[in-house]
Amino acid sequence: MKTQQEIDKLKNEFAEITTLRKRLGFWRDKLGFEYYDSFSVLQDNQWLLPFFIKPENHRDTEDLNEYYLDLFNHRNPNALLEVDSLINAFENRLREVSNKKELIEIELQDYTQFKDANERKYFNSFLLNNDNLDLKAKEIKPNEIYRVYNTHTKAKFVKYLKTLLNPNSEKLIQKSSQILQMLLLDYLGVGINLNLNNVQKAKLYSPIINRDFESTRQYFSKLESSKKKSNLIFIRDLMEEIGLSDIAEIVENDINKFQKKK
Repeated sequence: MKTQQEIDKLKNEFAEITTLRKRLGFWRDKLGFEYYDSFSVLQDNQWLLPFFIKPENHRDTEDLNEYYLDLFNHRNPNALLEVDSLINAFENRLREVSNKKELIEIELQDYTQFKDANERKYFNSFLLNNDNLDLKAKEIKPNEIYRVYNTHTKAKFVKYLKTLLNPNSEKLIQKSSQILQMLLLDYLGVGINLNLNNVQKAKLYSPIINRDFESTRQYFSKLESSKKKSNLIFIRDLMEEIGLSDIAEIVENDINKFQKKK
């Protein structure tokens, strides 16, 4: 345990460091811990609290997340999934069997099993929105980043498997994504509060969601019937996550209406 005088001296040194990489090095060289382990060692070392790193911009956030990933990979070789490796291994297996459809369906089932609700949420977000893994958006804690990374890889692999089952599946995924984006804007009140007709809403929505005008206009006639349970659950969970509880409650009511119709 360090004395208060030693801690104060370290705090002054730490305050003068301006780059993320040097602060990570300070943890290792001066504090005696790898920053990756900071959250687990804090309980028995409360004096470390003033040295926690807060990313100041997107670049720092990306660098910190990459540091977490690199160190996790160093400590756990081959634990991070890579989509190219998954595809190559699967295609080798696929060449060896006659009933290719059955193998694809089994693989799909295996890769759509989740440990908990968070993992399912990550997966649905990546799959439905064609998201890339954005390491700049926010810091992902060390005990979560490998799960987020691997779930993103699984979502990419599942999209690949679906294209093998149905060559048109990619188009269906894009269609679902567009409808989901439009539903999100509707629940946020964009078109409703402005009292626009479908043509006007399509002109407004299409540049926002980066889709063409004509398909957006056509989907407005199908929007109400496209309130599938999976879409509504995704939107409800997203609203709850970002703190829009009033909207989440509205979506929950629509989910209940959906269930009553069954």
